Amino acid sequence: MQRILYLLLLAGYLMVACRTGKKEAPATGGVPAGGVPTEGVPAGHALTFGSGGGFTGAVTTYTLHPDGQLYRTKTFNATTGPELIGKLDRELTAGFFKKAADLLGRTPAFHHPDNQYYFVKLGAGEAQPSITWGSPEHPAPAGVEAFYQELMQHTQVTR
Repeated sequence: MQRILYLLLLAGYLMVACRTGKKEAPATGGVPAGGVPTEGVPAGHALTFGSGGGFTGAVTTYTLHPDGQLYRTKTFNATTGPELIGKLDRELTAGFFKKAADLLGRTPAFHHPDNQYYFVKLGAGEAQPSITWGSPEHPAPAGVEAFYQELMQHTQVTR
């Protein structure tokens, strides 16, 4: 009897630990509670994007501020960062913010993550527009994945 109980507990643990079902994206779009330094940036004026999930559940969040400063935060067992990884030029940054406002403004609430998910968010707080995708049954809205890839190309900047 004891052996069966141990096997059931082990099976339950494995099902929870290795689950491949939907994984909720953090309510902050992947930004940990500590947030990102925002000296000189009005509240809510940041473009946040990144990805998370998978077997480890790790989340990588990039936060672009209007002044072009780009931060990276990694969350796994412990949070690292935010780490300043570079600065984008003014025109490129303004273009990203405009494109994000256009895409997120015309897309109704879209929250369909899966085991691995991606997100783009403009502003801070729950009421701000955000898109989270990853579920094969719910493809990302038109233009969002291309915009995400464009943003990701600029995460390799150097200081």
